[in-house]
Amino acid sequence: MAVQGRSTTDASVGAIREFTGSLVQFVREKNAELSGRDLGWFVNLSQGNERAEDVFGANLPRLRRIKGKYDPRQVWRKGFVIEPLAE
Repeated sequence: MAVQGRSTTDASVGAIREFTGSLVQFVREKNAELSGRDLGWFVNLSQGNERAEDVFGANLPRLRRIKGKYDPRQVWRKGFVIEPLAE
């Protein structure tokens, strides 16, 4: 499921983001309740204000180790920033 908000004025952008965020959270909680686990979401469907822990879930520690090995100085720092884990 993809949720997209649309705003016709700058004044309503915040309300749309709040609405879509609450709807996404509801769907995630319901999916977790029915499946027994958090199914997460696609990074390319994120709004950009989510926490990396929520987006990458159980994969984040492994991604942090990889980041520490290949990009310890964080040259690649766009989008979701993954803090490197020192080896």
